[in-house]
This record gives sequence, structure tokens and C-alpha cells, in this order.
Amino acid sequence: MKNSRHGWHWVNILSKLLFSIEPLSSKYDKNAFDCGEPLLNRFLQQQASQLQKRSVSRTYLAIDENKQIAGFYSLSTTQIHRDDSPDHLKQFSAYQPIPAALIGRLAINEAHQGQGVGRYLLAHALATIKRLSDVIGLAVVVIDAKNQDVAAFYKRFGFFAANDSDLRLFLLVKSI
Repeated sequence: MKNSRHGWHWVNILSKLLFSIEPLSSKYDKNAFDCGEPLLNRFLQQQASQLQKRSVSRTYLAIDENKQIAGFYSLSTTQIHRDDSPDHLKQFSAYQPIPAALIGRLAINEAHQGQGVGRYLLAHALATIKRLSDVIGLAVVVIDAKNQDVAAFYKRFGFFAANDSDLRLFLLVKSI
């Protein structure tokens, strides 16, 4: 990725040594995954496969050296309407709605928290979105942060909100 000021290059190099990213499949034990958030655990264990079968979203897994799920993220499309968009997105106002990619969920197994897995999954998601934007129209990446601490994590990588208290965050695809 071209935005080296956020450290993506080093995240990619170091994490490739420790984790592989694979599409969701039944070959890994989803029930062993625990990120400490029951809703995110339940999503991976009970909903992600169904949504993937229906082509609603795609889920990607970070697999550790022991073939365990270290983390995951889900990816789908969405759209942004002018009324919901921050000033940074007004340049797209002639195009309604604005096409966007949604990073729906991102979670890290408790055993791997604080080890850079979240950064690596985010970098993978953004690289995937960038590749897709070369094939289909995608102008913005959207994330709905769970709380202000999670929002602060994403803001370190260039995401922005319409206002300081908003948990819906945006990143222009052209900045990836």
C-alpha cells in the first residue's frame, strides 16, 4: 500500500511471517474463537457462514502457526447518502448514492490481542478494497466502530468521522 506513514508496509512484512489470511471455511474451528465480545464471537460462529453463502458479505480469517483463528474481518458493500456524509465526501455529492465498501466486523482472538493482528487484518481489508476499486466503483471505506476506543484505533490509520462523537468512520479509497 502506498500510505507508508501509517506503517502498512512493515505490518504486511512482519505479519506475513506469523499469520496467513484465508477466506472463511469449515476447516478451522470457529467455536474456539473468543475475542471477549459475545456479539462478535456469535457473528463468526453462527452468522458469517450463512451471510457468505447468501453472498451478503465475505469473511476473512487470520490463521496463526497453530492453525487457529487469530482474528477475522467481514467485508461487504454499502452506500452513503449525502445527508449521512461528512464534508470530506461532498466532492461525490453529484453521484448519489456514493458507492462504498463496509468493513462490517473486525475482531481479534484474546490470545492474539496486542500483537498487530488487527493492523494486519485492516491492511488486508484495505488492500482488498483497493483491488476491487480497480474493477468496480468504490469511492469510500466505511467502518461502524463499536465505541470511542475502537474509533481511535481506526483514526490512527486515516479514518475520519463526520463529527467527534460519531462512530461511523470513513476513508477515501484514493488515499489507500
